[in-house]
Amino acid sequence: MKKFSTCHPGCPSCTIDDPLNPPIFQTIKSFFEKNEIEIKLVAKDLFGWRIKVKPAVRAINGKTAIGLFKKGSHKLFKESSC
Repeated sequence: MKKFSTCHPGCPSCTIDDPLNPPIFQTIKSFFEKNEIEIKLVAKDLFGWRIKVKPAVRAINGKTAIGLFKKGSHKLFKESSC
């Protein structure tokens, strides 16, 4: 089965097996079900688009750090769920 890139910010190289049932959606769904709120996943086109990533490279405390900028800033963002 083809792997699909995830769309969460900061992790352009992660992949998921089933784009119509991403792991994070199950977490979100469980949260809302506790309050008896039903949510549905609405998906757009799976093909015909791409995400362009421009990694940021900075020296932090004498070491090289590579990542992405936080939105609207020049601070590096580290995705902790990878």
